[in-house]
Amino acid sequence: MSVEVLDQFYRRRCNGEWEHTYGIHIETCDNPGWVLTLSDPDLYRSLTKSREKGMVALPHHGTHVQISFIHDEARVLYGICIFGMTLEDVVNEAAAIIRAYQTRDAMSGTEQAIAE
Repeated sequence: MSVEVLDQFYRRRCNGEWEHTYGIHIETCDNPGWVLTLSDPDLYRSLTKSREKGMVALPHHGTHVQISFIHDEARVLYGICIFGMTLEDVVNEAAAIIRAYQTRDAMSGTEQAIAE
Protein backbone atom coordinates (compact mmCIF):
# COMPACT_ATOMS: atom_id res chain seq x y z
CA MET A 1 0.00 0.00 0.00
CA SER A 2 1.32 3.43 -0.95
CA VAL A 3 0.66 5.12 2.38
CA GLU A 4 2.73 2.44 4.12
CA VAL A 5 5.67 3.15 1.77
CA LEU A 6 5.58 6.85 2.71
CA ASP A 7 5.23 6.00 6.40
CA GLN A 8 8.23 3.64 6.32
CA PHE A 9 10.31 6.16 4.34
CA TYR A 10 9.60 8.79 6.98
CA ARG A 11 10.16 6.54 10.01
CA ARG A 12 13.49 5.20 8.69
CA ARG A 13 14.86 8.71 8.39
CA CYS A 14 13.70 10.07 11.75
CA ASN A 15 16.81 10.33 13.88
CA GLY A 16 16.14 13.32 16.13
CA GLU A 17 17.45 15.80 13.54
CA TRP A 18 16.24 14.86 10.03
CA GLU A 19 12.56 15.31 10.84
CA HIS A 20 13.13 18.91 12.02
CA THR A 21 14.39 19.97 8.59
CA TYR A 22 13.00 17.49 6.06
CA GLY A 23 9.93 15.35 5.67
CA ILE A 24 6.81 14.66 3.69
CA HIS A 25 4.29 17.47 3.25
CA ILE A 26 0.81 17.14 1.77
CA GLU A 27 -1.24 20.23 0.93
CA THR A 28 -4.15 21.29 -1.17
CA CYS A 29 -3.60 23.79 -3.97
CA ASP A 30 -5.88 26.21 -5.74
CA ASN A 31 -5.95 24.51 -9.16
CA PRO A 32 -7.79 22.52 -7.49
CA GLY A 33 -5.65 19.59 -6.54
CA TRP A 34 -2.97 18.30 -4.22
CA VAL A 35 0.74 18.86 -3.71
CA LEU A 36 2.95 16.27 -2.05
CA THR A 37 6.55 17.25 -1.34
CA LEU A 38 9.23 14.69 -0.51
CA SER A 39 11.99 16.70 1.14
CA ASP A 40 15.14 14.64 1.58
CA PRO A 41 18.63 15.55 0.34
CA ASP A 42 19.70 11.96 -0.35
CA LEU A 43 16.57 11.20 -2.37
CA TYR A 44 16.93 14.50 -4.25
CA ARG A 45 20.61 13.95 -5.09
CA SER A 46 20.10 10.34 -6.11
CA LEU A 47 17.24 11.09 -8.47
CA THR A 48 18.68 14.28 -9.98
CA LYS A 49 22.08 12.63 -10.49
CA SER A 50 20.49 9.64 -12.21
CA ARG A 51 18.29 11.93 -14.30
CA GLU A 52 21.26 14.04 -15.43
CA LYS A 53 23.06 10.90 -16.59
CA GLY A 54 19.96 9.87 -18.52
CA MET A 55 19.87 6.68 -16.48
CA VAL A 56 16.40 6.91 -15.05
CA ALA A 57 13.01 8.33 -15.75
CA LEU A 58 10.90 8.99 -12.71
CA PRO A 59 8.00 6.61 -12.43
CA HIS A 60 4.93 8.39 -13.69
CA HIS A 61 1.62 6.59 -13.48
CA GLY A 62 -1.00 9.29 -13.16
CA THR A 63 -2.42 11.01 -16.20
CA HIS A 64 -2.99 14.20 -14.22
CA VAL A 65 0.27 14.29 -12.28
CA GLN A 66 3.18 16.69 -12.68
CA ILE A 67 6.54 16.11 -11.00
CA SER A 68 9.18 18.77 -10.44
CA PHE A 69 12.44 19.06 -8.53
CA ILE A 70 12.99 21.84 -6.00
CA HIS A 71 16.28 23.06 -4.61
CA ASP A 72 16.55 26.05 -2.32
CA GLU A 73 19.82 26.15 -0.39
CA ALA A 74 18.77 29.22 1.59
CA ARG A 75 15.89 27.24 3.10
CA VAL A 76 17.84 23.94 3.08
CA LEU A 77 15.14 22.47 0.89
CA TYR A 78 15.85 19.63 -1.48
CA GLY A 79 12.92 17.72 -2.76
CA ILE A 80 10.45 16.56 -5.28
CA CYS A 81 7.02 18.13 -5.65
CA ILE A 82 4.19 16.08 -7.04
CA PHE A 83 1.07 17.92 -8.23
CA GLY A 84 -2.12 16.01 -8.97
CA MET A 85 -5.88 16.18 -9.16
CA THR A 86 -6.48 13.49 -6.52
CA LEU A 87 -4.77 12.70 -3.25
CA GLU A 88 -4.58 9.06 -4.30
CA ASP A 89 -2.65 10.00 -7.47
CA VAL A 90 0.00 12.02 -5.61
CA VAL A 91 0.44 9.43 -2.85
CA ASN A 92 0.78 6.60 -5.40
CA GLU A 93 3.29 8.62 -7.41
CA ALA A 94 5.34 9.43 -4.30
CA ALA A 95 5.38 5.76 -3.31
CA ALA A 96 6.59 4.80 -6.80
CA ILE A 97 9.40 7.37 -6.58
CA ILE A 98 10.45 6.09 -3.15
CA ARG A 99 10.41 2.48 -4.37
CA ALA A 100 12.56 3.44 -7.37
CA TYR A 101 15.00 5.30 -5.09
CA GLN A 102 15.23 2.39 -2.66
CA THR A 103 15.88 -0.04 -5.52
CA ARG A 104 18.65 2.17 -6.94
CA ASP A 105 20.07 2.76 -3.47
CA ALA A 106 20.19 -0.99 -2.78
CA MET A 107 21.84 -1.62 -6.16
CA SER A 108 24.45 1.09 -5.48
CA GLY A 109 25.28 -0.50 -2.15
CA THR A 110 25.70 -3.86 -3.85
CA GLU A 111 27.94 -2.36 -6.52
CA GLN A 112 30.08 -0.62 -3.88
CA ALA A 113 30.43 -3.86 -1.88
CA ILE A 114 31.52 -5.74 -5.01
CA ALA A 115 34.04 -3.02 -5.90
CA GLU A 116 35.61 -3.26 -2.44
